[in-house]
Amino acid sequence: MIKRIATIVLAGAISSPLLLMGRASAAPDDLTFAFGRRFPAVILIDDRPVTITSSYITNAVDVSLTIKSGNVNKTSRVFHRGQTWTFQTTFLPSDPVGAWSSTVVATGAESSTQRAATVFLQHHTRIADFSARPRVILAGHATTVSGRLQVQIHHRWVALAGREIRIIADSGTAPPPVTTAVTDGHGRFSIDVTPDKDTRYHAEFTDKQPPENEDATSRTIFVKVIKPHSGEHRR
Repeated sequence: MIKRIATIVLAGAISSPLLLMGRASAAPDDLTFAFGRRFPAVILIDDRPVTITSSYITNAVDVSLTIKSGNVNKTSRVFHRGQTWTFQTTFLPSDPVGAWSSTVVATGAESSTQRAATVFLQHHTRIADFSARPRVILAGHATTVSGRLQVQIHHRWVALAGREIRIIADSGTAPPPVTTAVTDGHGRFSIDVTPDKDTRYHAEFTDKQPPENEDATSRTIFVKVIKPHSGEHRR
């Protein structure tokens, strides 16, 4: 089985919204610690294992990495060369999707430091067949905006039911109005709208609790609104 390798590092930049900084003890032995490569916020999993590589640069005498979700703990392969510690952790299709916590601990002769982060193991999603019918309307008439929310399981796109979709109508108004719809058993959603001027529509999906599926955004659809001309003369 061919493994897709997503090279990640359990990053510790203070600016990262995913990072939860752990406590660092005083370092009388001048313990140093730095991150190597950084990691994506989301790891997509289907029916093939995904190997995650994280690395840390430190003069510590020992470095440990814990990655877990609930009662599931991952065992990583460890490679140590000089001051570089590299860990390879493989996620399996059978692993639970959602949030995983990771904690790296570097231990020196007299002190230690740790960093913690959260990464999401998720399925790939998409909003398909997004459209507006009709796309050219007379002012005061309605058009139907619709689409389908799908999730990729075992290389197949299947319906994702009972999820909320946000439909954004951009007609130059700030902020643009948002309408929500819930997908049916076939992953379909639709709303009827009556725009009073030309409007661009797109749909967004954000999984909430639990965050099992990645965010998805549809293509943008333009709806032309034709207004009757005033002062027209009849012949």
